Amino acid sequence: MKKTNPPKIKKNNSTYIINNINKIKENEKKLLFLNVILMILVIVLVSYVTVFAVGKNNIFDSLSVSRYVTHEKTVNIISSKLFLDKSLIVKDSLGIKKTPYKFKIVNKKKEKISYKVILDKDTEVIKEEKCQDEVVDLDTLKYSLDGENILSLRNNYVNGKYVLMKGEIPGLTSLEYNLYIWINNSLLKDKNKSHFHGLLVLEED
Repeated sequence: MKKTNPPKIKKNNSTYIINNINKIKENEKKLLFLNVILMILVIVLVSYVTVFAVGKNNIFDSLSVSRYVTHEKTVNIISSKLFLDKSLIVKDSLGIKKTPYKFKIVNKKKEKISYKVILDKDTEVIKEEKCQDEVVDLDTLKYSLDGENILSLRNNYVNGKYVLMKGEIPGLTSLEYNLYIWINNSLLKDKNKSHFHGLLVLEED
């Protein structure tokens, strides 16, 4: 008797198509995940290279300022905030006895660098606090760098900038300073002004 082959079962075309679509979607998800990982790696690498390059080119490492040593805060490279409240509206004999701000300058290069430290109004903070009418003028400030000799900021106005000090720093060296600074009560004519928001800026001379 002649054998007959069982009839072939045909694949369900719709099921086959759905399975293929699902596989394609899974592959797309995997590909998307790999692309995201790759983008993250590229961003991290670029950021590292940028930071490294900037760090290598910086002349100064930092300018840090604090009212009290326990609150000392190092800021990035060129500037640091300074605040004088109404308790610092005093005569010179008292101002020079106040707790000084401390600042530090670091030269990362091997060669000697000439620098200057400039004091300016912190316009960003003044704008945020909307205290333009209460901030004293720079001309009313007096200061000392050694706790003995008193200097008037108005006498150090050079080329549109108030220069606190100028100097040179040897290569691969750090320098620390004390800055005694106050608002001179006799120079303050407008009694509605009560404080000062400042910004110390470090520049190559």
